[in-house]
Amino acid sequence: MYRRGKKAFERREGRPAVNTIKQWLSLDLLDTLFFRGSDQMVAGENHEITSMFPPMPSTILGAIRTAIMKQRGIDPRTFTQASGADPAVAQRFPLLGTPDCPGFEVCGPLFTVDTPNGEPLWFVPAPAHWFVEPPAPFLQNDSPKTVELRVAHPMSEDALNLGVCGTVSAPLLLHKPSSSSYKSLSGWWTTMPTIRRFSRVDCGEILLASDQVSLTGHESLVVPLAMLTVPEQRMGIALKVSTRRVKEGHLYGAVHFRLRPGIRLAVGLSKDLAPSHLDPTGVLTLGGEQRLVRYEILGQGLPLEPTESRWIMALNPVPARIVDGLGWRERPRFSGPILQVAGWDMRTRFHKETTSFLPAGTVVLVDVDEKFPFGFIKI
Repeated sequence: MYRRGKKAFERREGRPAVNTIKQWLSLDLLDTLFFRGSDQMVAGENHEITSMFPPMPSTILGAIRTAIMKQRGIDPRTFTQASGADPAVAQRFPLLGTPDCPGFEVCGPLFTVDTPNGEPLWFVPAPAHWFVEPPAPFLQNDSPKTVELRVAHPMSEDALNLGVCGTVSAPLLLHKPSSSSYKSLSGWWTTMPTIRRFSRVDCGEILLASDQVSLTGHESLVVPLAMLTVPEQRMGIALKVSTRRVKEGHLYGAVHFRLRPGIRLAVGLSKDLAPSHLDPTGVLTLGGEQRLVRYEILGQGLPLEPTESRWIMALNPVPARIVDGLGWRERPRFSGPILQVAGWDMRTRFHKETTSFLPAGTVVLVDVDEKFPFGFIKI
């Protein structure tokens, strides 16, 4: 999972800010998107299913590979056959990879918001080691409120020398919090200017936004997912697995997501897919029910600046085994609740292994010059 060598990092002035993202892809939803969880769909047991949003990087990667095959006239059945893909296809389109090992990676998705000056405002996951004391109660439709944000840090040497310890080997602490009701901002979204500001200071005021505030024109703010998306309840008809026919007497409810006006998804690609493999603009299908999404290659991506910070942050869910494999289990880090993700393998017609993921916004303290996997940025 490492990207080795000089070309693997943006060098510019100062330290690398992110593993090299070769291209950025903007995704403009034509309608809603639906990404179901791994709940049972047995009549009489479960008539409501959970939805995952934003989607996992692997879901978007699969949609991009499907679009490549469709645009380049590659038969998916031939590509996934047990004997292996056609050598001619592998030679012409090496980044397509194999069914089990794609030749590129995807990070994100992030959100972009249209602004009056034409430059998109990027929203990234809020770092999990940011804490605020939310007003009580603070509901989705409340007016925006300014609150104090504090950044958690590893324990000092003095505290360690006194024998202070926690339930983990390297706990993070808030320095002199005003109360015990601080909550992590894991699961919220923020802007790069806000990230840069709190990389230099440990505390300060920030706007805790709601549905009643504009996403632009604020120096420092965090927003819930509900400000960027609109959930919609939908009813569906269950199908029999063996015949794909309607299952009598079984309706189920699901949640679809629609992006608010002027908002798009954006994903980073580890390789230059366009125009050699993927058309610069086009339409792909994404998620359940083969929903259509218009895509285009962005001229400019996430605005990053070189930094000497030792903190890195995940832009998307990261398999926990990667963190363990890098020896980061004992590193100071903070994340939201672990995600348990499974799925169905269409090629083998068998369920995939359940995998534990650290959610987007997970932060890890690394050495200044330490390399880190694709999908992390320095903050």
